[in-house]
Amino acid sequence: AKRRTFLDIEAAIHGDYAKLPIIKSVLDANGIECNTLALAEGLTRDQLRDLASHPLVTIGGHTTTHINLAMAPANVVEHELCDNRAFLEDTIQAPVRHFAYPFGNADACGPREAGIAKAAGFLSAVTTRRGGIFPQHLDHLHALPREPVTRKDTSSLLRCKVDGVYRALHSRLGDPVARM
Repeated sequence: AKRRTFLDIEAAIHGDYAKLPIIKSVLDANGIECNTLALAEGLTRDQLRDLASHPLVTIGGHTTTHINLAMAPANVVEHELCDNRAFLEDTIQAPVRHFAYPFGNADACGPREAGIAKAAGFLSAVTTRRGGIFPQHLDHLHALPREPVTRKDTSSLLRCKVDGVYRALHSRLGDPVARM
C-alpha cells in the first residue's frame, strides 16, 4: 500500500508540477515531513564522503530543494544550483563539475536552465530525456540525455539502450540529439 501510494503521488506530481505545493501541504497536514524522511533515508555526510572517494564515482549537483526549475525565476534557479554545489563541495572536499536536472523533462528544463547551468560553471548537465550519448552531443553538453537502467533490464535490452537503438527508433533514425 505504501509503494502504491508513493507511485500515485509521484504520478500526480509528474502529471502537473503545479500540484507540488498542494501535495506538500497535504503531507505536512498528515504529519509526514519530507525533510525528516530524506534525513532518515538519504546518505549521511560521512557516507557521501565515503562514496565520493571511490574511483568509479562522480558526485554531481541536483539542486537544494528539488524544485521544477522551469517554474522558478532565473535567480532562484541559479541559487538552487550554486547553493547545492557549495554544500556538496564542502562535504566531499572536491569539485562538483556535473549536474542532473530534477524533473529533467521538457516541462521542467529547457534552454534557459541549460544556460544557467553552463553559466554556473558546470561542465555538463543531464536531463531525463531518453537516449544514448553521441558525438553530436559535444554541442549540447548541458542538455544530455540519459537512459534509465532498471533491475528488469535484460542484457540484450541494456545493450540496445547503450548502443542507442531506442534513440534511433524514437528519432526515426534521425538526429540522435534529444533537443531541449
